[in-house]
Amino acid sequence: MKILNNCWYAAAWSNEVKAGELFPLRIADLPMVFFRRQNGEVAAIADYCPHRFAPLHRGKQVGDIIQCGYHGLEFDAHGKCVRNPHEAGKLPNASVPAYQVAERYSVIWVWIGDQQAEPALISDEFAFLEDPRCAHVRGRFHVNANYLLLLDNLNDISHALYVHGDALMTEDLYASLDPQLVVEGDVVKVTVEPKGITAPGLFRQGLPEGTTKTDLYDYVKTVLPANVIHDIAYTQPGETPYQKNGVSSRSAHFFTPETNTTAHYLFDNSRDFLLGDEEADARVLAALTRAFGEQDIPMIEAQQKVIGERELFDLRPVILVTDRGAVMARRNLAKRIKSQEAAADDLGPNGAP
Repeated sequence: MKILNNCWYAAAWSNEVKAGELFPLRIADLPMVFFRRQNGEVAAIADYCPHRFAPLHRGKQVGDIIQCGYHGLEFDAHGKCVRNPHEAGKLPNASVPAYQVAERYSVIWVWIGDQQAEPALISDEFAFLEDPRCAHVRGRFHVNANYLLLLDNLNDISHALYVHGDALMTEDLYASLDPQLVVEGDVVKVTVEPKGITAPGLFRQGLPEGTTKTDLYDYVKTVLPANVIHDIAYTQPGETPYQKNGVSSRSAHFFTPETNTTAHYLFDNSRDFLLGDEEADARVLAALTRAFGEQDIPMIEAQQKVIGERELFDLRPVILVTDRGAVMARRNLAKRIKSQEAAADDLGPNGAP
């Protein structure tokens, strides 16, 4: 599959990989198994035994070792076979790939590519995921569609009126939509700032009693390879965002390719209102689960069935003005992938120029 290499992909939330439990995932069409070592650090190796290719996640963890559940061969966090119970000693030529992993901002990231991992490439913009001043709800979906269709969806604010109804958008908000596109290097940002509108139900309950009209500051920012930050701030008319008598939330959406037609979708919503309210947490999570799991994803999976194994732009789709953010995000990613392929073509069979 064609993806950007030598970058970080979100694999899991930190609390999903538990001590003593094996956590299998396929990312970029590579089977992996994640586990915590005894010191708490996360490791990831290929999820198969090189003997008969049984999935290692069907075995068990013994200390810092994974024992194959089929014939008992044991592998360390570097993918090396460290014990063969059927013969004396080890199998020096038996190993599986190991993957570079980082845990930051409550996310477990995995590095896809053959270069040395660069922790600095994990964007600091995701630090809000650990902000103690916010309430956080998060989850994940498995999606039967290419990850770029998910990226398109988030970059198109206009779909909310038709897919989500008044839960996330109102008629007066839609009527005043005027998306502005800003591209700064590899970052694509779509912004809308309508004035004097009615806040939708998800945010209305957090505003001061008696609030009727609000101003909105809303942006969707794409960070390579396919990660999105969605910031929403409803304010009293004429005021700047993030004031005490307004409400705001910042969401993270991580779209990680599993195969060419399936993806992992990790989401988080971090809000600055109704803090410490477990019922509010449950309502927000239920609303997001409905919006993403029952509305967005079925539509996107239906798209994928029509598109099949073809590339979207090979089908010459009609382009609307509301598609500008999605088109530019895809274009930026395609440029980086093309540069990656050109660099690979410049190397000989042994990796030499």
